This record gives sequence, structure tokens and C-alpha cells, in this order.
Amino acid sequence: MKESGGCRIERRPPGFEFTPGLLGKISTYVVLQPEGVLRVFAFMYSFLVASESEEDRLAAEALALIEDQIAGNTVTSGQERTFEYREDGWQEVAFPRWWVSVTSSH
Repeated sequence: MKESGGCRIERRPPGFEFTPGLLGKISTYVVLQPEGVLRVFAFMYSFLVASESEEDRLAAEALALIEDQIAGNTVTSGQERTFEYREDGWQEVAFPRWWVSVTSSH
């Protein structure tokens, strides 16, 4: 757990998890805003782009991205944001096939 900009950031244990049918791993974070509203950030990396030995760095970069969103006031309540790791870092993607939305909006 980490505090940032009045929000609490929690990473869903155990961190990056292998998903059957996907040549990669997914990690999710929940941002709890001061008014009690949750926001979800999900990150996926492919074994074709990164390796398991890089997970600590990938997690640190994902957390920094979330903190930047909080600092820039771009974290709006009740939404999910999904990112894939590419050669140039985390890139936001809309409606990726690997993510099952838990809310009605993305």
C-alpha cells in the first residue's frame, strides 16, 4: 500500500499473475480516493517484450504512472485504465482482450 495525493494505492496480491491463454502477466492496482470511490489500473506485459526478471522495474514504473495520474488530477472516480508494456514503456490501451471489465464504463 502507498499513499499519494490523498489517495491510497493498493496492489492486488500477489502482483503480476500469469493468465492462461495469454503469453504474459497482468497486475492490478486499486486507487481509493478520499471520498471512498475506487479506481482500477491494470497492467499487462507480454513475454515477447519483457521478462519475469524485469517485474520489479515494471511494477515501479506502473506505480509511478499511477502517481503521475493522481498528481495531474487525471484520476477520475469509478473508471478503469488498462496499459500494455511496449518497447517504449507502458501504453494505455482501450478495451484489451485480456481485461474483463468490472464496471460498465472504461
